[in-house]
Amino acid sequence: MMIFDKRQTNIAKGVAVLLLLWHHLFYNNPKNYGKFISVLNINNVPVESVIADLCKVCVAVFLLLSGYGLYRSYQNFCNETIVNNRIDVKKDCKFVWNHWIKIMSGYWFIYIIFVPMGLLFGRSFLAYYGLNPIYYLTDFLGISYLFFGYNTIFNVTWWFMSVIIVLYIIFPLLYKLLIWQSEIALSLSILFMFVNIPFLHGVNYWFAPFIFGMYISKYNLFARILNLCDTALKRVSLSILLIVVSLCIRVTFLQNKVYFDAFFAFAIILFSYMVLSSIPKLSKCFEILGKHSANIFMFHTFIYSYYFSNIIYSLRYSLAIYVFLVLVCLLISVVLEKIKKVIKYNHLMQKLTFV
Repeated sequence: MMIFDKRQTNIAKGVAVLLLLWHHLFYNNPKNYGKFISVLNINNVPVESVIADLCKVCVAVFLLLSGYGLYRSYQNFCNETIVNNRIDVKKDCKFVWNHWIKIMSGYWFIYIIFVPMGLLFGRSFLAYYGLNPIYYLTDFLGISYLFFGYNTIFNVTWWFMSVIIVLYIIFPLLYKLLIWQSEIALSLSILFMFVNIPFLHGVNYWFAPFIFGMYISKYNLFARILNLCDTALKRVSLSILLIVVSLCIRVTFLQNKVYFDAFFAFAIILFSYMVLSSIPKLSKCFEILGKHSANIFMFHTFIYSYYFSNIIYSLRYSLAIYVFLVLVCLLISVVLEKIKKVIKYNHLMQKLTFV
């Protein structure tokens, strides 16, 4: 039976990063309509923008995969079975610290390179941070959105950092809750979306896909569903059916709200697992993109919007713009990884973690 391993995760991340780039390039805003030539207009709205709204599910895909992977990592780190819930606080802190360093090391590398470049493109520190050192510090730590919303984030896309950092910090508690009562954990994560907590700035919307990913990991649902679908036809049919149902619910009943995105993300990941991963050359392309997805998430806004917008949109035709941005982002990420290897950046950051 094909397990949902790191390769499968990277393939799904590859799908997610493609959704991310489409979502941001053609975001449904009338101000964006003139930036590209659409292949089709629906009621004077480019079809690319209609699709872009749906592509926001990429956030839930990343979070679901994070919850899934973190659950597995936690078990391995603590050398405990899923039944035994007696994990000491010291191990919890080590686990959280190690994973925080891992995600922040990538973030800091991008920050140090791309933020100072703003001085060359009319995007200065003072415009976003002023003279308040707290704004500099919180954005450098990736938590500016948590305290101040979008007001002091140098790169607006980095709001996601606040979400994932909060989830990483409270993960051991979420794990224990899931072990104790899985259904209660899921129910609370759904109810939490409808609780208005001003200082969280919408972070509460994203607990559901993360905890759902943990739930899937606990019960090994991906592999179980794959085992039930013993033919390629069943796998393709079920995957497409779930995506279509998710789309219908999201568009018809939820008016493109994110409340159902945990299940929508599940359908997309299941499709990548049961269909895309069985196509060798195509799955390899997605896997490569997935390996660079963290880098691309962190810097792509600088490329398509802040610094090189005119170049990216100069191709005019939507599909050409999209392919161009994907290739440019992949190339930049490859170069960044080469630089990291030369200066031994990852080795240096590894010294900050606990063995």
